[in-house]
Amino acid sequence: MKQYKPYSHFFTDLSDLINAGSSGTDGFGPVDGSLTTKYRVTSKIKASSTRPLYAICDGKILIQPQTGDNTKINIIIKPAGNNYSPIKIKYFVYRGINKADYFTNDVLNQPGTGKPEILNKMLLQFTTFNALSSPVGIVFPLENVFNFSAPGTNLIDNAIQSSFITCKAGDYIGSFNSEIGLDIVLDHGEYTLENQEILFNFDLNYARSKEFIFDTDAITSGNVSKKDLRKIYISF
Repeated sequence: MKQYKPYSHFFTDLSDLINAGSSGTDGFGPVDGSLTTKYRVTSKIKASSTRPLYAICDGKILIQPQTGDNTKINIIIKPAGNNYSPIKIKYFVYRGINKADYFTNDVLNQPGTGKPEILNKMLLQFTTFNALSSPVGIVFPLENVFNFSAPGTNLIDNAIQSSFITCKAGDYIGSFNSEIGLDIVLDHGEYTLENQEILFNFDLNYARSKEFIFDTDAITSGNVSKKDLRKIYISF
């Protein structure tokens, strides 16, 4: 039998982090006050100062606005290959990256000191695709990176297929202040749950949320039981 050895690394600087979840309102799992009906799948880390964020793995990136906060963006990384055997990861979702790291007035920032490494990759890929001589001074509109106005019902898988943004494990991908949320979504491969389209879709509404909480009381279909919802929980 093949033996798998666990390994771990940090996706942010540990200095200035403060205890998130001590109040029972930020941690992964049943939500205080609604322990049998609500389940938070976003784990939060809080900090007393602005802290850097790093890519957990090699992969393709999708950038989305955060619903309700025009100063924040969310980043979804779809891992390249199966780096976590025997567990297959579908997405890592970072919730609450500072938008100013990437954009000024909805135009992409120029690469520079203190800016995400992804910016340089994006501009080089853009100039190569458009046969431009240099990325210096290029105005890179928002719509050339992703479509913030795309319907929330569009699936993440479809959106990320058209993204040309890639990252390497350890790349600096932005910063956060106050708090950052992280979802780790498992991939069941070819296995699907009955009535899964009623239970949950990994769409842009999910990608754009500040956090995500399953609420069994919000499921109105008579074809879905709370047992079905508990099966979905293990996907995170």
